[in-house]
Amino acid sequence: MTTYEYKKHSFIPLTGVGKQYCYRCGLVALNNPLTDWCVAKGCYHDDHPAYKSQVKKLGGKRNDK
Repeated sequence: MTTYEYKKHSFIPLTGVGKQYCYRCGLVALNNPLTDWCVAKGCYHDDHPAYKSQVKKLGGKRNDK
């Protein structure tokens, strides 16, 4: 298990889609509760201790590494 470390996202617009994505980690800002939580936690959001519970609570689908 890796340790969580905050690193701010660097968002750029997706042309013609109306959304933004982080060119560091690939997160697409969908403006839903789960991605809002991930945006707040930074690029290493999937290493955060509460990530699995937030995915389960907010109804997202988790991709195992």
